[in-house]
Amino acid sequence: GEDLRCLRANRALAAIRGLDPESLYLASLHDALPKALADAVTRQLALVVQTRQPRLDVRVESPGPGGRPSSWVVNCYPVLATGDELLGLGVMLLDVTDRSELEEQIRQSQKMEAIGRLAGGVAHDFNNLLTVIRSYCDLVLLETVESDPRHEELVEIRSAAERAAALARQLLAFSRKQVFVPKIIDVNDIVAGLESMVSRVLPDAVTRELRLGSGIGRVKADPGHVEQVLLNLVINAADAMPRGGYLTISTKNVSVSADEADRQTDAAAGEYVMVSVSDTGTGMDDATMRRVFEPFFTTKPPGKGTGLGLSTVYGIVKLIGGYVRVSSELGRGTTFRIYFPQSFDEPPVLPRPSFGVATVTAAESSNVLIVEDENAVRTTLSRILQRQGLAVLEAAHGGEAMRIAREHTQPIHLVISDIMMPGMNGREFVERFSVVHPESRVLFMSGYTDNDAMIRDLADKRQDFIEKPFTVEQITRKVHEALERE
Repeated sequence: GEDLRCLRANRALAAIRGLDPESLYLASLHDALPKALADAVTRQLALVVQTRQPRLDVRVESPGPGGRPSSWVVNCYPVLATGDELLGLGVMLLDVTDRSELEEQIRQSQKMEAIGRLAGGVAHDFNNLLTVIRSYCDLVLLETVESDPRHEELVEIRSAAERAAALARQLLAFSRKQVFVPKIIDVNDIVAGLESMVSRVLPDAVTRELRLGSGIGRVKADPGHVEQVLLNLVINAADAMPRGGYLTISTKNVSVSADEADRQTDAAAGEYVMVSVSDTGTGMDDATMRRVFEPFFTTKPPGKGTGLGLSTVYGIVKLIGGYVRVSSELGRGTTFRIYFPQSFDEPPVLPRPSFGVATVTAAESSNVLIVEDENAVRTTLSRILQRQGLAVLEAAHGGEAMRIAREHTQPIHLVISDIMMPGMNGREFVERFSVVHPESRVLFMSGYTDNDAMIRDLADKRQDFIEKPFTVEQITRKVHEALERE
């Protein structure tokens, strides 16, 4: 390597060392280039001398400024005279650090999307099964006195189903297929409202500080989703500080320029509300940071975590239209920055609440049509409603439900329809059904959707929504509320 001397260098090469091109004349490669890059070029030039063939597009990684890894494409070629005499060697270096980072972001995005589709599909079927398990368990519990030996066992079954339902919700949040009802919210209010819960999560040895910016913009999101994001980050921070430390939650408005957005694969130009959750805990190395949002990836010991907390954060933030960044250093802590897009819609003016006592007036003769492609869910729901004294009609899909609608001459007071069904989805079915039976109220149910427009009209006075898996008490209350609506 020391025998190789630079005869000519351009300004771009000299700039790597912060020198003038003239000062590199007759300099060795190791004087002209950083060590890792010089070593790689020396190896490639040795092969060029041996084979008299160019070495093209060789990717080299080397430490860059501030410890940031740099990526280079190295091209080495021989300068030959007539008769194959080697006169010299040429080297061309191309800094592709930014391009490499973009490629890695794209690969990661594609991997997360593929895993998300799988998780969403699994959780959809899982929610249907849990609906059946929880509902039958509730029905048996209603008929079982506490002194019955089976009562405690049924409670344990129900408790396990509740934990499974929470796991399904996390999968759906990661896959961005969770049904949600967005509102115009103040993130500062959400953060402040969580303070008491955060204090219960954090050990006594952790000191917390809220730094809420003034004039924070509003965000259009499901408040429960934003709470879930923050709590997951706080729990992770607490786990990273077993011996104590400092937790800081801060908010501020951030503008992302077009130039900044162009340098990122998952960010758009615009106005954001940035929420930062920072700890002084154990931190992460680069390998861990690259995988931190993957579902089921965890550095915790068995039984201490599902590996879904941060993947849930990722899924929810993407669902809202934002993005997330993480910075960390081993032994010095971690900071997560969540960017929620600002919404400039005006929050709705809500009516004053009424505190009158509601009475159930649904007549036993009320007719209810259930449209659900999963047989077990349909049968379970039918039994629940029949026990309430309601007359139930069943359809496995929209086409069958339309046939019932045309043949049934009596009023159908309520339609309960799954949103995601093969062929005609729930929204399409209800639009057609309402032409035949305009008197019907509508209750949608789902634990999964791949189309946000499916639930855009949930505030309509004749339509409502219940999320799977539901309990007997929840579906019974929803049905009676729907039947009592004017």
